[in-house]
Amino acid sequence: MYPEVQPSYDLRLKLVPEYLTVLNVGIGKIIPSLLARQLPLLPFKRLDHLECYEPYIDLAKTFEWACKDVRYILGNAEEFTGYADYDLVLLFDVLEHMKKEEGIRILERCPHALVFGPVDTMISEAHEENPEGDPHARHISLWEPADFGIGWEVEVLKDFHDFGWRKMDALWAMK
Repeated sequence: MYPEVQPSYDLRLKLVPEYLTVLNVGIGKIIPSLLARQLPLLPFKRLDHLECYEPYIDLAKTFEWACKDVRYILGNAEEFTGYADYDLVLLFDVLEHMKKEEGIRILERCPHALVFGPVDTMISEAHEENPEGDPHARHISLWEPADFGIGWEVEVLKDFHDFGWRKMDALWAMK
């Protein structure tokens, strides 16, 4: 069953999945993310996952995918060279986990991309120690709408993240 999501981040309203060959960069834990929970339910033409932390690939392999052609690539996003081979590159909650210069280089290599992430996030020590042991979980860069150049459509979702003690905006960027 499709998760109950607001129209502003319902992937069914942003994509026509059955025609798309998609690269999803950074699988992550899937379960806690409203966006990532939608991915298994979308019938993409082909869906490749690029992930640098193997336990997340193992977790993703346990999911049932609506897409019949799902592939897994263990590798580093900064070193990956095949971005131009895809109709669409998804970067959900990924850019803040890398140096901004690296993230910008990746975005420049993507002919078409859909980015989702926190706006002006805290660089947090809380991500240093995570129960999964993912060495890439720490937030190390801050992203704002102005970081996306010409050709990008950017939408800010006010107070998307509510931690109780602090609210934080999120953004969509699409090229």
